[in-house]
Amino acid sequence: MNIQTATVLATGANRGIGAALVKAFLEAGVKKIYATARDVSRLNAIAALDPSRVVPLPLDVTSAEQVEQVAAVATDINLLINNAGSLTF
Repeated sequence: MNIQTATVLATGANRGIGAALVKAFLEAGVKKIYATARDVSRLNAIAALDPSRVVPLPLDVTSAEQVEQVAAVATDINLLINNAGSLTF
């Protein structure tokens, strides 16, 4: 895969591994990244890294409705990074 032509969707992109992956993909030259998080306002710093290539989207992966909404917007992805999750005890 030529990463420079990739359009990525990264879940859980607001912090930790997800944020690091978005930064790494930007440095590698990806075409576009849909960065998702439950609270889209927490993606402001990530989107500011490259506003022309980072598209912030709200996504709670436990919500079928939000998954469908993101799928309707991000129709051009060819690389999925499914980093989001939840921890329960």
